[in-house]
Amino acid sequence: MTLYEQLLAACRELSEKVFSTFELRRVLSDRFNTNPASVIPSDYCYNRWNRGLIQMTWKPIFIRIGPGEFRFVGPSYAYTGLVYAKARGADDEQVVGEWLDGRFTLYDAFVPAPPGAGDPCTVLPTGPGDTTEVAAPISPAQLDRLYEEYTRILDYEVGVLKCQPTETRHLIGRLGEILCARKTNGTLAARVNQPGFDVISGSGRKISVKTTAQTSGFVSISAKTLDRVDDLMVIQYKARKFHILFYNAVALAIAVARPWKDTYELDLKGAAELGMKHPAPTVPCPTTQPII
Repeated sequence: MTLYEQLLAACRELSEKVFSTFELRRVLSDRFNTNPASVIPSDYCYNRWNRGLIQMTWKPIFIRIGPGEFRFVGPSYAYTGLVYAKARGADDEQVVGEWLDGRFTLYDAFVPAPPGAGDPCTVLPTGPGDTTEVAAPISPAQLDRLYEEYTRILDYEVGVLKCQPTETRHLIGRLGEILCARKTNGTLAARVNQPGFDVISGSGRKISVKTTAQTSGFVSISAKTLDRVDDLMVIQYKARKFHILFYNAVALAIAVARPWKDTYELDLKGAAELGMKHPAPTVPCPTTQPII
């Protein structure tokens, strides 16, 4: 039996819904006398793309839940989700493709090169001080899915666990970026804390997104990266809903903001008044991109 056939036989008979790498190796060693070192579950995951994998021979049967943990779903699963990889020489993982209802797309930048042409995964810039401006080509369907997942988590944190919204800054901040990408038919920056901007709109404009749960106060705009951003979107999370206070050219916000050292401070009330005075530009309807 091939290793793939062994995994199928073992996982279909085990009752656990989530397996660890250790458990899979132990079961295959006991049943088939398989060398534990040869059992690499990540090579068989829908949401992992490892160096050297070729789409024609890729046979995913797991979903990676976390480091060393996998859920068995079997072959031909109608999976929807993003695909991650860590290319040679990279410290961080990147989104390299996606599944939508069982149809897989590997983003163009990561299509395997011909044999002997080098590393089959292109590494997007992530090094210290790198200012190259790039966007992750996540489809609208995946942005919708991410928005739903993050919203469910935020609702649980705030509604069930009774966390104060100001204590969930990371969740609120990420939801604000995803909301902006959805509203502008755009996509997210390829890395966290991309200098200057968080989203690239469908028209190619770079947007800095400021999301806050504060009912008063201000948001800070870095003066050092103003040359890398076109627009500003200020979002307020209030009464468990997101409200766009301002979305327009960042120059409009800077004109009324208060300079402070290397930043500009834009008052939330002022942002809302500015948004009323300068409504958001019209966003064209997105074009549907088929998943191949």
